[in-house]
Amino acid sequence: MKNFSGKSVAYIGVAAASLTAVKYALSWLANVELVTLFLVFYTLTLGKNKTLFACNVFIVVECVLYGVGAWVISYFIHWNTVVLVTAFLTKLGVRHSLIYALFCVLLTILFGLQTTAFEILIYSHKTEFFSAFSL
Repeated sequence: MKNFSGKSVAYIGVAAASLTAVKYALSWLANVELVTLFLVFYTLTLGKNKTLFACNVFIVVECVLYGVGAWVISYFIHWNTVVLVTAFLTKLGVRHSLIYALFCVLLTILFGLQTTAFEILIYSHKTEFFSAFSL
């Protein structure tokens, strides 16, 4: 991997800080999540490598702010997957903003399912995933 210039390091820092700021600023609103949108935007503008660095800095900062829990596994898998899939779609030549918007909605839904699955696997003794959702 090539070395980053000072300008690149500054972009990575600003991207990581904005991810943390937007998550913290909107944490009081239920079901509002802009980190996926920001990661897609940063991947399209900054590129895959810089965005992956910013993404992982964001996750480490979240661990410092909130402590380490089962959610950390979900964060490392999900947010890095958002960046990699966005880079893949870009490489395929996808340029339409509606496709990226639908992609963000789908990934946000999958994030909820993924974190729920990890929570159930780690903290619950239930053997079936969907039995945890029964009333």
